[in-house]
Amino acid sequence: MSHDEKRSNWLREGALSAFTGGLFGVTNTVVGHPLDTIKTKMIAQSKHMGKQVGYVETLKNVYRTDGFMSLYRGACAAGVGSVVFRATGFSVFELFFTRWEKDESMRRPIPFTGGLELRCVVAGWLSGSFRAILECPFEYAKVKRQTGQSWNLSQIYKGFTSAYPRACGIMGFYFVQMDSWRRHTNIMSTKLGQFSASGSAAMFAYWLIWPFEVLKNLTQAETAGVGSSNIQRAKYVLSTYGARGFYRGLLPGSMSVFMRNGAAYIVLLFANKQITRLGLRD
Repeated sequence: MSHDEKRSNWLREGALSAFTGGLFGVTNTVVGHPLDTIKTKMIAQSKHMGKQVGYVETLKNVYRTDGFMSLYRGACAAGVGSVVFRATGFSVFELFFTRWEKDESMRRPIPFTGGLELRCVVAGWLSGSFRAILECPFEYAKVKRQTGQSWNLSQIYKGFTSAYPRACGIMGFYFVQMDSWRRHTNIMSTKLGQFSASGSAAMFAYWLIWPFEVLKNLTQAETAGVGSSNIQRAKYVLSTYGARGFYRGLLPGSMSVFMRNGAAYIVLLFANKQITRLGLRD
């Protein structure tokens, strides 16, 4: 679940979550885009690739040659996309999570998971599926701009084979962790706790899907010399960096994900409280 407010009917909850998810998306982009740009350059832009080029060196090179504002290249596509696919992702999750609230088969706890209900897992997967379909075009445009290239409308679903498991993993693991935080701790009782819970849930989810992030960026940037299929790109990563290559860009990526999702979640909770206060759930 994405909030603790008393839910209304499932269709209304889906609509309200589209609005609050949009706010989540705006905050996400404003806070996290610069470090996301560094991550993308490390993974997929030739002059920032190589074993000897790390996070600090990439940041220095970008700042020295292109200036600070270059860190916001692709922010327009990322911002619009973030509103669209995060609004949809939260809306789809809350719609189905609330829809199955009285469904005994979907409320049945999964064995050995500490009380995790099936509805949380399935709603998370559906959320990720919708996100992947909407996100891929914006991610493609964003990656192209971050790596100093123009994008082509006919190629907007390039990288979808990596984008789909990536999105399902992000949303699924995020909501499962947030559900566990709520049921087993009182971490949501403070702003710092809310920030930490959402930031860490998103960060851990990204850690699990990071190999798909690497392959997606290489595909969408059309990086030269890395192959034309995911198998060839995976072989390139292994031969160039070893297994740790599948986690290249993890440091700036993790910092970006933690900060932006922590901040965005506080905004989302505030918006949900105001919705309840105004009686829009009645």
